[in-house]
Amino acid sequence: MAVERMTTDLILKMIQGYTKGLKYLEIGVYRGATLANASEVASLAVGIDDFSQFDAEGFNEKATYEKIKAFDNCELIKGDCYKRSTINKAKKLGPFDVFFYDGNHGEKQTFEAIKKYHSLMADSYILIIDDWNLEDVQKATDLALGSLKAGSKIIEKHLTEKNASKDYWNGIAVFEVYKS
Repeated sequence: MAVERMTTDLILKMIQGYTKGLKYLEIGVYRGATLANASEVASLAVGIDDFSQFDAEGFNEKATYEKIKAFDNCELIKGDCYKRSTINKAKKLGPFDVFFYDGNHGEKQTFEAIKKYHSLMADSYILIIDDWNLEDVQKATDLALGSLKAGSKIIEKHLTEKNASKDYWNGIAVFEVYKS
């Protein structure tokens, strides 16, 4: 049986709480649950995914479009989030107030995404990092935030005992970031 979503009700509620009335950017949409959820309250919700992971049959892309088609304030950019052409498409829609990163969780990829998308964010923004249980994710986030000309503080973080936990899936962390 396929997993319908890789998130939990607590995470969905958290995202809505930070996103209400604001511009939201998400990298790594899987099947669109968090993107559609943000679209319910955001002034604009933008998702980026190339659907290269977890989607051998192309089902996730179709499921995402199905979930977001009812929202006039939602855009899906199909592309590699690290490529300049994809970043430029997102830039035209920003600046964003909330950035949810749930893309490739390798250390290099997490670091690059935070660095590259920082310039698309508002002067003060919320950064939500999924799969916080992973040491590479924690290390990359700390390194990326430390390398930016910005201040940041952690607002909340939730580690879980295992992946697919019913509370915070595989951990999550939320930062408030201030550009200097």
